[in-house]
Amino acid sequence: MRLERIVLLGLFAALALVAACGGAGNVPNASLLDTKRAGDTMNALAQGELVAAKRTRTRPAATVTPISKYDAAQLIAAFADEYLGAGVTVTRTQGANVQVTLPITIQKEYSASLALAGQVARGVVNTGASQGAAQVAVGKGSSSGDLNMDILSASEGAFSLVVKTTPPADAASALALLQTTYPALADVDLQQIPSEQGYLFSAKTTHPGYDWDTHQPTLVAKGVLAGTTRKSSKATIVWVVIGNGVFAQSVTP
Repeated sequence: MRLERIVLLGLFAALALVAACGGAGNVPNASLLDTKRAGDTMNALAQGELVAAKRTRTRPAATVTPISKYDAAQLIAAFADEYLGAGVTVTRTQGANVQVTLPITIQKEYSASLALAGQVARGVVNTGASQGAAQVAVGKGSSSGDLNMDILSASEGAFSLVVKTTPPADAASALALLQTTYPALADVDLQQIPSEQGYLFSAKTTHPGYDWDTHQPTLVAKGVLAGTTRKSSKATIVWVVIGNGVFAQSVTP
């Protein structure tokens, strides 16, 4: 449009000059020279506009991928509600002293998997008389902006609570304590595996969720590690790690 306006302005100027001089035959040589110069100027401007337009058309457009961020407390609470069946209260988030207590080998695997996430939230949590810490990751490089879809398709959460009870004396007691602390674990077929620190259980299963790439409903892989560790003669650390979708494979003993 800008190019067309420049060409039209040049033509109008030339026509106006001819009309003012009573026709093309009466136009003085100097005026004709001026007209030619004006035309040349307009052509140069037009060529400049054309080059600029071509440059503009060939410049690649910037690609901006926004990363949605969720409220940390809401993210932790939503994960706990979905996978633990426990209503937790998040009292503080992003604190420097927030640390989930896990067996060392499991802690290393879990920490490494967080690099896949779009967002990681940490917080101090409590449920009933028990208090502890939580860390929840969602997304695959970024988050989708839909919290429910992220939790069901690509999420990983680790929780540890200090429960004021005598450490379990056997595997059956440890499993019962896990299911009491995190009620949703009663629906998972947890199997005991050898451990040098307390009692350890694992499970691999699937659940209804969404495909991360297509956002279409599908069955999503789920990995669970859970256990109990002695804190004192009157307190037990009850912990769990759950990975879904791309995080399921990282939840291994």
